[in-house]
Amino acid sequence: MHWASRKRYNDLWKTLVRAAYDNRNKPQTKRCSVKIVQMRRRKLDKDNLYSSCKPVLDALKYWKLIKDDSTEWIDLEVEQAIGKEKWTIIQIEEL
Repeated sequence: MHWASRKRYNDLWKTLVRAAYDNRNKPQTKRCSVKIVQMRRRKLDKDNLYSSCKPVLDALKYWKLIKDDSTEWIDLEVEQAIGKEKWTIIQIEEL
């Protein structure tokens, strides 16, 4: 992906995450469990599925909903469903 297109895509995720979360959330300072479920039109293999979540994790980190996207700070679980629509569900729980 061209760098300008990637920036627009990453900025879109920042906007989507900001629109979805409650302003009362405090910056996260504890280890979290993060589950991301994506509905897609076709199935991805595991490494591409996890790679596709990088912009989402960067947006969560940007808004301080997670401390960091390293394994030290999050337990990441990514699932996919197959269907005609495209959507993403993000679930964050403090450990």
